Amino acid sequence: MPTISVDRVRFVKELYPRIKPNDDAIERYRDALEKLPPIVIARDGVLVDGYHRWQAHVREGIEQIQAEDLGNLSDAEIMREAITRNASHGQQLSVADKRLLSAQWWKTFDHLEPAEREQEIASLLSVTDRSVRDWTKDARKEEQRAIKENAWRRWLSCEFSSFTELGKAFGIDHKTAKAWCGEFWNGFQNSPPSATGGWGAGFRMFQGRDAGFAYLSLQQVREGQGQPSPPTPQTLRTGHAGQSRQGQRSPVTVRTSVRIGT
Repeated sequence: MPTISVDRVRFVKELYPRIKPNDDAIERYRDALEKLPPIVIARDGVLVDGYHRWQAHVREGIEQIQAEDLGNLSDAEIMREAITRNASHGQQLSVADKRLLSAQWWKTFDHLEPAEREQEIASLLSVTDRSVRDWTKDARKEEQRAIKENAWRRWLSCEFSSFTELGKAFGIDHKTAKAWCGEFWNGFQNSPPSATGGWGAGFRMFQGRDAGFAYLSLQQVREGQGQPSPPTPQTLRTGHAGQSRQGQRSPVTVRTSVRIGT
């Protein structure tokens, strides 16, 4: 069996299923190094299996360790190999380990549909789909929030001429697309200045745009004179600007720009 320098073994916490090392196991292995199976590594020495064996060699000052090299695996493939091999021997994953891994892998397998992700993670961890759904609630909410924010930003950038077009881009109907944008629009109108350290600071995401955007003064927003629902492309083209008495945008009351569309 080929050997590798212990210094070349790379432990990447995000790719390894073991959440907490077992110091007792490492000490036991120090007395039986010659009887231990080889560790398993992948590309560039990334550790796939054998953390405690590797650490036992390090503590004993042994410079070389037997290693099976699986080659150029992707991150997802490394995790699959790691969890499969860990389940067959050594220290088993605790419920806490599996809970943390479920949330972590929900993001890792984001190329899969939600149902497929549930099944993949459940299979790897030997748990039910229901457990995975429960353990990934927060990760799902975070993911959904990011998708909605992306839709809102693209809507503000005038990329789409209607909520129907926006919906098609995100695989939802126009009512859902409008509701998503409505969530952010309501937050824009209703959030108190103190929540974000000032109106201007809180709405930086709307700043820096010229054509296709109208300016609303703080006073208009606070008095309910701003757009009551998510701005549409038509209102955007017609425009509506808060202005000073001289007909210029007021540097005092105008704090942000927002899309006013049809």
